[in-house]
Amino acid sequence: MYFDTLTFIALAFLVLFLVVGGFAVYGAYCLYQKRRGRLHSVPLTQNAPALPKDAPDSPVSSVENAGESGGPSPAASPGMNASAPSAERWTNPHALSDFYVRSMKKGSPKQSLLLRCCIIAVITLALLVPLNFVSGLVHERSSLQRGAVSKIAQSWGSSQTVSGPALVVPYEIRRTVTDEITDEESGKTRKVSRWENLMQHKVVLPTKLEFDAVLEPQTRYYGIYEYVVYTAPVALRGAFRLPPAPAFDDQLVCVHWEKAWFALGITDLKAIGQVDALLWNGKPAAPFSPNTRADNLLGPGFHAPVPLDPSAPEPVFSLDIRFNGSGGLYFTPVGETTRIDVRGDWNSPHFGGGLLPESRTITDTNFKASWSIPHLSRTYPQVGDLGASEFKITSSTYRGNAEESGHLSRFVAGVDLYEPVSLYRQVDRAVKYGLLFIGLTFVALLSFELASQSRLHLMQYCLVGIAMTLFYLVLLSLAEYTAFLTAFLTASAVSIGMNGMYIAAALRSKGKGAVIMALLAGLYAVLYALLQMEDYALLVGTALVLIVVGVLMVLTRNLPVTGRPEEGNRDE
Repeated sequence: MYFDTLTFIALAFLVLFLVVGGFAVYGAYCLYQKRRGRLHSVPLTQNAPALPKDAPDSPVSSVENAGESGGPSPAASPGMNASAPSAERWTNPHALSDFYVRSMKKGSPKQSLLLRCCIIAVITLALLVPLNFVSGLVHERSSLQRGAVSKIAQSWGSSQTVSGPALVVPYEIRRTVTDEITDEESGKTRKVSRWENLMQHKVVLPTKLEFDAVLEPQTRYYGIYEYVVYTAPVALRGAFRLPPAPAFDDQLVCVHWEKAWFALGITDLKAIGQVDALLWNGKPAAPFSPNTRADNLLGPGFHAPVPLDPSAPEPVFSLDIRFNGSGGLYFTPVGETTRIDVRGDWNSPHFGGGLLPESRTITDTNFKASWSIPHLSRTYPQVGDLGASEFKITSSTYRGNAEESGHLSRFVAGVDLYEPVSLYRQVDRAVKYGLLFIGLTFVALLSFELASQSRLHLMQYCLVGIAMTLFYLVLLSLAEYTAFLTAFLTASAVSIGMNGMYIAAALRSKGKGAVIMALLAGLYAVLYALLQMEDYALLVGTALVLIVVGVLMVLTRNLPVTGRPEEGNRDE
């Protein structure tokens, strides 16, 4: 959930109002009880005692009145309830504390375990507000990082798709054109037919096509943000098969073989670093010029004129090009047989597009992948007219946008330089476990209360929860400047140290503080393991919750409804 600034300020004031109002009401209640003589000074880690149902409003005055009237004293009356406090218990602080502890063991209506668990549960749920604020801050910083990445990509080069190549051959056909002519004198309309020559363009795709690309990753920075980009030398090799003249059209006039051109599309032209001369049949062709001159078939790119010889119907070509990019590198399988080989120094590639590689090898330092794609796997033909509907791809499974990247580039094969778990994704996943870890810590603190006479104030529960929430803020702040592991260890040490020392001081027990520190250390170790296991995080997290719930069920299996029972009251 994302909070903007105004929403967070409003929620902060609301929470502050509820906390202050709650303590004000509690203070007024304590003052009222003190005036009635029921509340005595107790340590911060203990709650005020509650009178039994049969206790008088003022124990001391009741005893004195009984003595003056000649009635039996509480100590001498055989019918007096044994659990009622004597005058000494209400005037002696040590006796009062002992009575309070024993009343808690037997179960006090106002200080029952159920009521305290409910209050702690409400505090735990209230901590969702700062946790959601931290989550919103993570999303905000992630948005800033995406903006920085976008600026790096704009200046260096975006995700690149190599479309084509294609051979475009102009040809001329004769068509019968009918015109309507209106006679001005008579007003009659008559039809006149005439012959007209029209210029068309035939698109010829390669019969054999090979791509050999090498990705050279490097890191670029924008402020405190970094992004992995690449430089890619790509070698193209292939051959065309020229269609015979009768295959162009039934009413063909002539084929302008001398006006044909070679076209190649590349998504981000400004990122092109070097383009060698096109070798056509082993000889350098004319220099390249901007624009593919192929409508929107290949998207942005360039072309070079290649005069064709019908007597040599299978020309071969080769081209070496070098360009920059970021994100991914993709190729269009436009050949009858297309071979794609990509390798690079990256240990976590993501193979996308319409097809997975035929073979791949991934090590700790590099990868290599190969595709062999027949033309039967695509929907457009090998030879067709430029602008014809047969080249329009409408399948939603294909990648890209036809208006921006061309029709052919919607069916591609390639690789992304994928980062398995980004910084902000790790922190966001860690925040999702925040409520669980806070709840487990509170359960441990509540178990200390059940096992001893020491009790924590509700405000101390709030401070422990807030300190645990600050762990994620410290983690986010440090991870933007240091390695994630270093930031995680530092944030964990801060949270463990603060909470451990605070609990030790509040409970006046170094041993319990050490237990809390050990518990938090174990929880943060499990959290780090969950963040590293992306594929098995849900399975391990679910198993952890089941184990914790099972342990709690075992520890509380003998917990009575009204507190600790006497030995004689246990069921056999």
